[in-house]
Amino acid sequence: MNRFLTGFGRRLLAITQAQPSPDATPDPSDAPIPAIGDVRQFDRGTTTGDGGIFGEWEIDANGLPSFRYELDQHADMRARFPNSLSLDRREHWYPIGNDRVTGLAYNEGYVQLYVGDRGGAFLNRFDDGSSPDDWIDGLTFLPEPIRTLLKRIDLSVRLWRQDRLLAHWRTAHPTESDRFKLAEAIQDHMAAQLQTRTRRAATNLHYAGGFGYVADGEQVWSTAYRYRPKGALTRRIFGLGYFETEMTHRDIRVIRRTYAPYGDVSALLSDITIRNLSDQPRTIRHFEYWDVNTYQLKTSWFQTGLPSLASIDSREDLNDSFVQAVTLEADGRTLRSRMTAIADDVPAPDAPSAVDWYPADTFLIDLSDRPEPPAAFYTDSAAFFGEGDSMRPGAAVEHSESIWREPGSAGSQPFCMVQRRDLTLAPGEIVQLRYAYGTVRPDESLDFIEPYRRSHLDTTLDSWRDRLAYFSTGDLPALQREMAWHSYCLEVASVYNAYHKTHVITQGSAYLYLHGIDGVPRDQALFSMPMTYLRPDLARETLMLVMAITLTPEYGMSYGFGGYGQVNNVVIHKFPSDIDLFFLMALSEYLAATGDSDFLAVEVPFYASDGVQPAGISVLDHARAAFDHLMHTVNVGPNKLIRVGDGDWNDGIVFDNASSRLFVGVNFEQSVEHGESVPNTQMALHVLPLAAAVLAPYAPDLAERMKAGVRDFGSAVEKQWVGRWYTRAILRSITNTPVVIGKYAIDLESQVWALISGAAAKHGHEATLIEAIDTLLERYSPTGAPYLERGMISAAIAQLLTWGYSESRPDLAWRALNKLTFATRAQTFPETWFGIWTAPDSMFGVEGSAIGATWASAITPMTDFPAMNSNPHAMALLSLIRLCGIAPTGDGLRIAPRIPKQHFVLDLPLVRLDVNPTQIDGEYRAVVNGSRVLTVRTPDGTQISEATVSGVPIAFAPDAREVRLPLTFAAKDRVAFRVTWTIPPSPDTPPPPTPIPQVRL
Repeated sequence: MNRFLTGFGRRLLAITQAQPSPDATPDPSDAPIPAIGDVRQFDRGTTTGDGGIFGEWEIDANGLPSFRYELDQHADMRARFPNSLSLDRREHWYPIGNDRVTGLAYNEGYVQLYVGDRGGAFLNRFDDGSSPDDWIDGLTFLPEPIRTLLKRIDLSVRLWRQDRLLAHWRTAHPTESDRFKLAEAIQDHMAAQLQTRTRRAATNLHYAGGFGYVADGEQVWSTAYRYRPKGALTRRIFGLGYFETEMTHRDIRVIRRTYAPYGDVSALLSDITIRNLSDQPRTIRHFEYWDVNTYQLKTSWFQTGLPSLASIDSREDLNDSFVQAVTLEADGRTLRSRMTAIADDVPAPDAPSAVDWYPADTFLIDLSDRPEPPAAFYTDSAAFFGEGDSMRPGAAVEHSESIWREPGSAGSQPFCMVQRRDLTLAPGEIVQLRYAYGTVRPDESLDFIEPYRRSHLDTTLDSWRDRLAYFSTGDLPALQREMAWHSYCLEVASVYNAYHKTHVITQGSAYLYLHGIDGVPRDQALFSMPMTYLRPDLARETLMLVMAITLTPEYGMSYGFGGYGQVNNVVIHKFPSDIDLFFLMALSEYLAATGDSDFLAVEVPFYASDGVQPAGISVLDHARAAFDHLMHTVNVGPNKLIRVGDGDWNDGIVFDNASSRLFVGVNFEQSVEHGESVPNTQMALHVLPLAAAVLAPYAPDLAERMKAGVRDFGSAVEKQWVGRWYTRAILRSITNTPVVIGKYAIDLESQVWALISGAAAKHGHEATLIEAIDTLLERYSPTGAPYLERGMISAAIAQLLTWGYSESRPDLAWRALNKLTFATRAQTFPETWFGIWTAPDSMFGVEGSAIGATWASAITPMTDFPAMNSNPHAMALLSLIRLCGIAPTGDGLRIAPRIPKQHFVLDLPLVRLDVNPTQIDGEYRAVVNGSRVLTVRTPDGTQISEATVSGVPIAFAPDAREVRLPLTFAAKDRVAFRVTWTIPPSPDTPPPPTPIPQVRL
């Protein structure tokens, strides 16, 4: 009870202290201006309270942000987090990676490696045989018969819950519609779950790897925190680009740094430092352990509760179709695992497939700078652990020499890759070891690893340092730290898609790592917008993938993609209506910011399932196709609003309302056919004029059609104003009569685009709308605006509100930006690990049914993978960019700073701004040969006094507040610009006194 009251008190304090009234916002001009030094230098002090109960943020020895994880999750019950199987889960994780691979680094001390080249797959998935009722096994004080009975009761309860879930689905949805086959499939999964549990219990030798074992002559112990010896001293760091663990035991200290070399490298590197702290020589054996447990994430939509276990079983069954071998390469330092398909009817290597029948090899290479080869190798997992366990493998305890397993079935994944080094250390001596673990195509050599025989960590960190977002006001170190962190996490979410031959920023979280499918293209489009300013090349490739999954001009873009070259439209998401708008917005941002007009001529074929894709389709053709699909296939409804399809940017707007008891009058089929979307139409008011302006020089006919397409949208949106907000959608009953959604309760989804597009301001509703949002959604939510009263806070929607606020109320935009930080989240919910250094797409606030938690549906349990979603990172960056005043125009960028601080610096790889009360100093960093125009607008009540580009004066009109700065550049040029201004005297201000002339005697 005391802990609850303490937590409640903290939340109440956060509510009362974090909610200043808009009218009470202090005047920044009254405060002293903090000094801003090098914006790339972070405050090295720790930020107490920003890490919750889990640890502290700090600046590491490299000068970059890091999170020092300090909680003993095994001893502290607060480490547990809810999940759909009610497991006692306490593992918390964080991504390390590069353009090619993603490592999931865990507080337990192990690392899982994910690749996406030919479909998502974990190469060394952790699976120690834990089952949902493991908690019962911990009740050792109970006799075995009683524990068995409890397990049966536990299983019965879980099955009852699943039956209730299925019954709810059947009651809510008529079975004649094909979309409700989903509910029937749940029952099929339930029937297989007992078989799954049996299989999982038999598979108990997969500990992922990324750690080692030390045999010090008397004891054998693991360097992984999960298996640490009693009394060991430990340290765990989630660093920007690396995962560091330290363990000191029996006068031996082992420090391990695992990271992915920056760039397109399909490997993780581990740099290991072993030090003898004693005053005597020590002879030890070090076992480098990486598991081999391939787990292909074949698309599976049922991941909530017990059905997920059947999905796991189905994916593990895939390995029965392969034979596997682990061999030693000729260099005597490399173990290489190969899986070869033996199944019938294996498709051709270049044919789209749900399964990767041609997986890459996995390797473990000893890169240590030591002349002698490793002393021993172990490839048989069962024999390596032998009579021992995960804490003390039998082979290490018994001093076994090399143990090899003969090639055989990959069904049970019986292999591992372990290399042993025998070391003698003098007192105080330090020994360095290095390993690479990754993938390579079966027909390719491992020569690409040669550059990494020396530590590449410093080079990797330098590369990251040059690609981060830097922002400072001089007095908010948490915000400075988080923007750099967001930029790292967004870029590290990228993988390579071999079928489309492009990199892409994944959405991640439960969608990718549980369902095994990525998308929706609206998300990739959003991710590319801030990435345009960080990694324009990666933004460009992400847009190319979005276009590559366009089925045809008539059918538009696929909802999702997965496997090798497969696209996937979920049964209830066959006709999303918003993706064209998101694509056109993102394409416009990229073209406007970079000036890369050559991109419009790049060929990107439409998708063809047989691999035969029509040639000659350019990016500009895709822009035409997107607009035509929007206006002719999606089309508009009788109220002149864009149709909703089976979902707009809210996938469930039709399905949820059709199934909810609150809206029993809504019919799914009629709504898909005739329903209309308010936010789609509001968004079009922003996107289509922008796209028209950007594309006009290259496709004037398309630009004219875009401008004509929005003519009726303004009046159509105005009719949806109901006094304080806009309605959400007009759906349909079974008799095709209109059913207005959002008329009596505010829905943030249909308000943000009204602010961004200017629709609310044009009709005089802006102030009223902002007051309603603040009163009903913002005022009592310290961690950002929920999209419904007492609802969840979605990063995508809440940060778009920040952008919308910035158009007229920068004070509220600044407040919103700071409320949505990880630091605020940690202070409000210090006992919830997600939302502190990684996050899902949506989380509850202080109100609602699950305070501080995330969500789970009948299909998607975000609770089970509440991390590594790209939306919180991308949208924080995009809202900051907009708040700093950067936005696309037809021929370049508008720069009109809106942050209510007298001095700030924003330093992005594409553009840098240094804004103080009288001046903007900037630099544009070109990525192509070309030209752009920067339209700089100074604050209200000022007039420009000077404007220069590369030191050359630029003309401007008298008394102007806006000046156009023309830039011409070659790739990699840095073009400096400056605009200064003054505050002219008011007509009512008396002139300054005439100075008295001085008389020289």
